[in-house]
Amino acid sequence: LSLRQPLDRNATMPGVGGRRRPQGGRSDARGAQAAWRPVAFRGAFHIRPAATEGAGMCCVAVRPLVAREVIETGEQPLLQWHPANEKEDLEGAAEAASAAFLTLGPDDRAKVLALSAGPPDDSAVVGGELRRAAEQGARRVLRAAGMEPEANPNLVEEAARAATIARINCFHGLDDGLCIYRWCSRFNHACAPNAEYGLSVGNTMRVRAIQPIAEGAEINICYIGDNILLTARMRRKLLKDRYLFDCICSLCTAPVDEFAARACRACGSRVVPGGAPCSCGADAEADESAEEDVEVRAALLRHKWEALPRDDRGTIEGVVAAVRAMLERVEKRGFVFHVVHVRLRMLLIDTLVARLSCKCNNKGGELDAPADEAWRLLQEVLAWFREPWNLAGHCWGLCLVEMVAALQAALRKLRGERQRQRVGELDALMRGSAEEQRS
Repeated sequence: LSLRQPLDRNATMPGVGGRRRPQGGRSDARGAQAAWRPVAFRGAFHIRPAATEGAGMCCVAVRPLVAREVIETGEQPLLQWHPANEKEDLEGAAEAASAAFLTLGPDDRAKVLALSAGPPDDSAVVGGELRRAAEQGARRVLRAAGMEPEANPNLVEEAARAATIARINCFHGLDDGLCIYRWCSRFNHACAPNAEYGLSVGNTMRVRAIQPIAEGAEINICYIGDNILLTARMRRKLLKDRYLFDCICSLCTAPVDEFAARACRACGSRVVPGGAPCSCGADAEADESAEEDVEVRAALLRHKWEALPRDDRGTIEGVVAAVRAMLERVEKRGFVFHVVHVRLRMLLIDTLVARLSCKCNNKGGELDAPADEAWRLLQEVLAWFREPWNLAGHCWGLCLVEMVAALQAALRKLRGERQRQRVGELDALMRGSAEEQRS
């Protein structure tokens, strides 16, 4: 599953192809429960203990911010390293992070150790495993450096803590490496954030607002990119497994989960489990098992697609057919209003754009049909984001901007006034202000 969090249309973004996962981080209050005063200033924001217990530090706007305003102009990584491989186990990942940490000087080590190492206890299974793996990885690093761990207990403790911090505070860099930032790693998460981030050369991070932010309000980014397009239950599970916290953002704690909407079995109208009954009088029935099944199947299909080559027409057509078949099954099971239906339409757009961009295309007007279908699907997805009940409507760019840019590039290669007009509309969408994007 990929993350797509753009800063602007010309920026080089992380998260392409699902194997690059930009990862946010949480920061630690470190005993400053009562210290509501700022502990550090950074341009448009300052850092202070969060109001929510257990949320650690947070970044707060020092003045009103408008949509698209740059919050962080560019921060260099405090620590960078490369994991041994993409599927590295916890202990191997901890060893790589510990080794990188031990190359730092005392001042930079202290800056890393000031970040959050997660919950203070090992009650969570994942948290306990992570801490044990971090200690074992740190011990191996010290032995490789010719030092006995038993003779350097403080260094083992610091290196193990740094490895744990690395796990829950790192971002994936543009060079397939991992990065920790002194300030940007302190932005907390929201599934419908008010800011977004992007990386440029040297993994320099910039952050900008994607909606107006009031003075004194917390600034949030999203750790999971377009995986916000999951039901609240699945998002919270993902965040708990990866970052060891229970998400209490406005999207996850809404009275009902609008993303879990179903078709009424009696009349086919849109109903939300736990919400008001259908106008026909029937109650919305929740089926968590079926819901999880379709979400997982959609994710697996997307993962398969992202691992395939894009220069073989037969491969592309096979995935197009598979996505259409899954869409049909999802609709028959009553998930036509569910967020998984949106994700599958986005995947179908991706495959159709690949079909338009494939070098093996024949000449003639055979590409008009997939172009028309991709355009129609994009309008449907944009309309879903603009629904008044959608609390993540302002986040459309996190999920769609790479797709929109790819579709625009594909349409530019086609002939005809209709395609030129569409290119212009997409250009306006990409350049527009937050208000224009939703008009």
